[in-house]
Amino acid sequence: MKQVLIIFFLLYVNFCFSQINELNTDTILSYILNQREIDVSINNASKEETYYLDFIELDQTEKFNKLLELSKQLKLKKNYNQSIKILDYTLQQKNLSSAKRNDVYLLKASNFNTLGIYDSVSFYLSKIKTFSSYRQELEYKNLKADLLTNRGNYVESIKIYLSVLDNKQELNQKELFAVWKSLGVAYLKIKNFEKAKFYFKKLLNHEKDTNTIHRAEDHINIAVCYKEQDSLDKAGFHYLKSLVIAKAIDNDFLSAQVFSNLGNLEVRKKNFEKAKDFIDMSLQICKKHELKMGVTINKVNLSNLYIKKGDYDEAYEIINTIDVDFLNKSAPDLKTEFYKNRSLIYEQFNNTESALVDYKYYIKLIDSAYSIESLYKIKNIELESFEKQKLKEIEILENSIKDKKTRQIYLLILIFFLILILTLSYFVFKLEIRKKTLKNKVLSQQVELKNKEVLATVLKHNQYKEVRKKYVQEINQLINNNSNREKIKKYLKSIDYENNNFNWNEFDIYFKETHKSFFDNLIEKYPELTTNELRICALLKLNMNSKEISNLTSRSRGSIDNIRSSIRKKMQLEPDQNLSVYLNSFDN
Repeated sequence: MKQVLIIFFLLYVNFCFSQINELNTDTILSYILNQREIDVSINNASKEETYYLDFIELDQTEKFNKLLELSKQLKLKKNYNQSIKILDYTLQQKNLSSAKRNDVYLLKASNFNTLGIYDSVSFYLSKIKTFSSYRQELEYKNLKADLLTNRGNYVESIKIYLSVLDNKQELNQKELFAVWKSLGVAYLKIKNFEKAKFYFKKLLNHEKDTNTIHRAEDHINIAVCYKEQDSLDKAGFHYLKSLVIAKAIDNDFLSAQVFSNLGNLEVRKKNFEKAKDFIDMSLQICKKHELKMGVTINKVNLSNLYIKKGDYDEAYEIINTIDVDFLNKSAPDLKTEFYKNRSLIYEQFNNTESALVDYKYYIKLIDSAYSIESLYKIKNIELESFEKQKLKEIEILENSIKDKKTRQIYLLILIFFLILILTLSYFVFKLEIRKKTLKNKVLSQQVELKNKEVLATVLKHNQYKEVRKKYVQEINQLINNNSNREKIKKYLKSIDYENNNFNWNEFDIYFKETHKSFFDNLIEKYPELTTNELRICALLKLNMNSKEISNLTSRSRGSIDNIRSSIRKKMQLEPDQNLSVYLNSFDN
């Protein structure tokens, strides 16, 4: 559920950002900061005015979220000063919770960190005493580590980054990418170029969007690694990749960063005129947007260009325009380059005392950044982190094995019960079949018994008929002997009547007890059958032939055959179809 909510939140933020992207953020910022009054009745309001009118109608929480979104978007576009202005305005809102204030402080610290104003970064980080969420704590740690990196404390910064990576399963993709980038930068600062490239290349391989500021910065960082390793063609390739992105997204700040680095590359190639053109372009953009750090970096780069060219007068002139107080608060690598260049310039002008002072400070900076002790500590931290990661991997593997064993046990238990159920089902099935077979056998025996009873009735009738026939013959002899003829004739007629009339009522009772639905099924399908035909059908079902039926019913054989033909015709049977077999299909 938590992951689903995070996904919806990110989708919402992306939607908001896409809306802001279509607008002029500078105009919106101006409206908000100046609290501009707009006539709500106008019909042709611009998108920016509409956005502002919607903004002022929001409640305090919604306003805060909008301001934070706007500030993040300005920072993403590298418009750091404007982003800070909107955050200052946000802090003026009433009744801000400590969690919301922390969000503002972190975003301000992030802006100042990019601008190279590290005292301000430290100031705003110090204001955060507690964290309202793991994400807030994580952002604080990353900014703290970035600050340590920029102040030259690479041992502690790498220690923090690696500790964060120890729990990388807690990080989302964006947070993981941020740590990789910071680690790459830290290793780049201590000139561990292979490790730096490892992290930057990981970012390039994992980032799907091709035209983003982050991807351009990854190309720049890889290019710096290649430049320091004297792979100048590879460096140029990655710088040009970043320049293409800068042009595609029309971002001045990114372009300034690329031009500055391209200038340094051309200095390395000794293409001084081309190098100066690139650095001048970067310097113009930085001055236009009042990026003091960018101006300082480009002036240091220009001084280096003139030194390499051998034009120390120009180098002296440009290096003396740098604000040294501001520079001393910047990153150690920039200070190192500045004091090295100024020492060389002083030496050329025979100012040996100043040259020696600068050179000593330069050596001090080098020693603090790249001392054997620091590199040894970093190596130990890496080993500790590696051991922790391996221990976690072992723990995960052990848990996985335990889970696998548990699943196997459950699976075996499940298989056992399934086999047991199947075995029981088989025996129950066999028992049911046996039970059904026995039932059918009993029913068959009952039917056979009933059929025998019916046949016994029929045979008994035939037997009585024969006996009566014999009595009739004897009485006829008496008549021939001149006995009381009238009385005897009357008696004979009574016997003959009983002899020629089969007791169908008794037969029906016995037959229906055995074959309950025979007549109903037959009548339902063939309603045109007569009573005599139905009775003949019953006798045929008892497998009696025409002769037996003729004797039983005192009908002639021909009469019985005619009835059978009539039945077959009404049933529309084929000539080769057995009538008795067909009639058996109408049983229960």
